[in-house]
Amino acid sequence: MKLFSGGGRRGLAVTTGLFVGSLFTFIGVTAAPAFAATSCSSALGVVTINVGTDDNVIARVNAGNYELSINGNDWSPCDTVQTDLLVLGSNAGNESFTFFHPADFNNMVNIVDLGNGTDTLTLEDGGLPATSGGTSSRLAIPDPGTNDTNTLGTSANGTLVGDMNGGGVADLRIDNAENII
Repeated sequence: MKLFSGGGRRGLAVTTGLFVGSLFTFIGVTAAPAFAATSCSSALGVVTINVGTDDNVIARVNAGNYELSINGNDWSPCDTVQTDLLVLGSNAGNESFTFFHPADFNNMVNIVDLGNGTDTLTLEDGGLPATSGGTSSRLAIPDPGTNDTNTLGTSANGTLVGDMNGGGVADLRIDNAENII
């Protein structure tokens, strides 16, 4: 019995076409989206930071604005502080995202999903070392010498949450980060 009527070459061509089409559909649907470079956008009160594949991103709040240091480069403007902050990884590679002085990210909902890979989320209350190289260098920021702590725990449904400003209310939700420092 032939798979498709029409005989020999035509049946083989149809079968081959269906196989190749199915293969391209499978690859297109299951391929991991990868961000070429870290980007920042906002809409409807939500600022979204898309962390590029293998990028190391540090975010801070400075004078009511988000600023990013990407791969050790100097701070660049991202957007004004809004109601929510959404941090998304590329689902490919090993991204690193740092909240610099997490207490500054209060009065907002912060959601982190770094995706697949071996990703790291850091809550940094101290200082930052100077960097050199890349397109621009970042100056050192001294440790303020305060004894800040961040509280992490799980919500009733098992989601990892945190209180970044010590206010007693969860203001951080971590959906996916393999390492938390």
